[in-house]
Amino acid sequence: SFLSGAECDEIVSLIAAEKYERSSNVGGMTENGRFKKSLDSSRTSENAWCDGTCANASVMVEVSRRVEEITGIPMQNAEYMQMLRYYEGQYYKSHHDYIPQHASFPFGPRVFTFFIYLSDVEAGGETRFPYLNISVLPRKGRALLWPSVHDAEPLKMDSRTQHEARPVKRGVKYAGNLWLHQWDFRQPHATGCAP
Repeated sequence: SFLSGAECDEIVSLIAAEKYERSSNVGGMTENGRFKKSLDSSRTSENAWCDGTCANASVMVEVSRRVEEITGIPMQNAEYMQMLRYYEGQYYKSHHDYIPQHASFPFGPRVFTFFIYLSDVEAGGETRFPYLNISVLPRKGRALLWPSVHDAEPLKMDSRTQHEARPVKRGVKYAGNLWLHQWDFRQPHATGCAP
């Protein structure tokens, strides 16, 4: 496992229940260069962001160290962890983590997704990659890593990694996304230059 059960529990406890809100998709751009939130039936989970105090918690610093060690990508290139919660019946239909507009920003596109399961699920909740014919069962502490772009063409989306979060049939699914960009994401984010 990437994380121990105790580490998973600690990460889940960092986000208070009231911090979660309905997950949204990326919509169009506003006049000031920010993405609009788009709520629709393709995504019914809830999410919260692990930034500030959460990102500086010792367990998150250790997660960052491990992700850097595995990927060779510095955490400065990562978005803050998006914490996810799926109740029974919730899902995220087939989608891709690549956002075309990112190619024109200083941090570049998302090159990898590092996805961590923070809980077991009694039934359902698989991550399914339809073009690869792969489904992964949620297991507490398990991590997945997949590319969003082609190695030889890092500005071009790798459509093979289209994926979906299948509906949770029994239990609650907690997970975390770390999206790793081509270049430094956190400095542009801190100065308001990241949507």
